[in-house]
Amino acid sequence: MPELGAWKRELEQILSSLPGRAPTELINAIRDLGIAMGHDTGEALLETYPEILSHRPALTAAFGKMVQAQDAAEIRQMLDQDLSGPASFRQIAAGKTSIGVLSSKDAYNRLDEVFDHVDFNNCRRAVMVGCGGRPFTMFRIHDQTTVPEIIGLDIVPEAVETANRLAAKLSYARMRAELRRMRL
Repeated sequence: MPELGAWKRELEQILSSLPGRAPTELINAIRDLGIAMGHDTGEALLETYPEILSHRPALTAAFGKMVQAQDAAEIRQMLDQDLSGPASFRQIAAGKTSIGVLSSKDAYNRLDEVFDHVDFNNCRRAVMVGCGGRPFTMFRIHDQTTVPEIIGLDIVPEAVETANRLAAKLSYARMRAELRRMRL
């Protein structure tokens, strides 16, 4: 196993390519490095070299761009599907992604434990704040419960429009997304 200095040099090499590198390539390279070094080594690296954290704003922006690209690609793929008869989000969601780190189907399936901890039987309305354009939680609540009204709130007009288009495509009449501006 390489020493911390070697891991730092490898990370710095990745970070030095930040300006000219596609966000997905950058995030995936850092993810792969993190897997190779392991959790404990990664924690030790950050503790020993806290200056690495100065890259956080640029990495956060790169991650955001990667998620937006993944959202756009997977939403386009879902909306372009021809459906013959009723379908669920689970059926049309992408099972693999080459853009991000978690496909729509993986994100949808990760919600299994929610239903182990939350009883929706007497719920009349579920509200999701920050639903996004691929509102996995809303779709999962729709698919797995009889909650009569499922509302997603988001501050991004495109996310609201896309969530509503996907809900309409799937004939999810109990579900809708609304644009809401936050007040602080």
